[in-house]
Amino acid sequence: MRREDLFAGSLALTWHHAIGDMQTFMSFMRAWSDQFAGRHFVTPLIVPDRHQYLAQHLPRNNNQDEAAVRKIGIVEAIKLIYYMQCKRKAQRWVQFYFSEDELKTMHENYRQRSDRFLSVNDALSAHILSVFTDTLEHKGQLYPREMDMAINFRSRAGLDKSLMGNMVSTVKISHIPGDSAVKLAQGIRHKVEHFENEHLDYYASLEYIEKHGGRDKIAQFIPDWLNPYGNSLLLTSWANFGVYDIDFGVERPFYFATMGPALFPWISNIVEGPNNTGLSYVVSVPKSVSDDTIKNTLLGKINQFRKPDEVIPELVRSMTIG
Repeated sequence: MRREDLFAGSLALTWHHAIGDMQTFMSFMRAWSDQFAGRHFVTPLIVPDRHQYLAQHLPRNNNQDEAAVRKIGIVEAIKLIYYMQCKRKAQRWVQFYFSEDELKTMHENYRQRSDRFLSVNDALSAHILSVFTDTLEHKGQLYPREMDMAINFRSRAGLDKSLMGNMVSTVKISHIPGDSAVKLAQGIRHKVEHFENEHLDYYASLEYIEKHGGRDKIAQFIPDWLNPYGNSLLLTSWANFGVYDIDFGVERPFYFATMGPALFPWISNIVEGPNNTGLSYVVSVPKSVSDDTIKNTLLGKINQFRKPDEVIPELVRSMTIG
């Protein structure tokens, strides 16, 4: 396939999280598609004051100390600015592909070794974190690694599913090198099941900000997961949002991915693979992670559940490492 054929009908959009999350973005895309096709679309719920709306509709939970933000001092602020100005280009996107059969085999492997229910996402998230922890060295050594897993809390908190905005929170998962990946998956499942009561961080974040200077100091707060010098992996899933259902009258999309320079390393996402088959995992890694490490070490472990004789679609082979 020629490069010019692949991108002849491409559409690129820049979206800022201050406007909204993936669900809000896809509401816009569906409305655009429906308007183009002359179809009726449901108007989303737009509230003039999100804080007031959430204060009225979002119950308080038991989370008191897992804030989504942290206040940084002068030293960390200087290090962060330096990274953004001088080292931002020292990273690249790497993409891995998991076929439908591969995901099924992975899920079954985890399920058989677990004494409780595990979803495909539990297994895949645990698999990714365990492989990265056990494979990629940090300063020449293997260290415990954390994953901040993004969760859309609309339905879990009983909010209107069409609510516009940035209704995403994270749960933090830790993994020690060599520890059980199945145990990790079970820990993810537990945090997901108890998310709205124990980990939803909206009120904890508000209280943390007020305690550390309030709105007057808002420029000094950054997302808790943000540390380009650290070892944390941010994972967000963009699957099951209907990306491949968008239709502008010619053909449906056959490929969707994050493009352009990443702001920081260790930001990653999961999307449906090309032609809506399988899943693609896209992660920004520092350029210090060599191609040899990715191809010879990381790749074999990431795709360890793939059958040796499985035929991967040509489009996938030409666009992914895995």
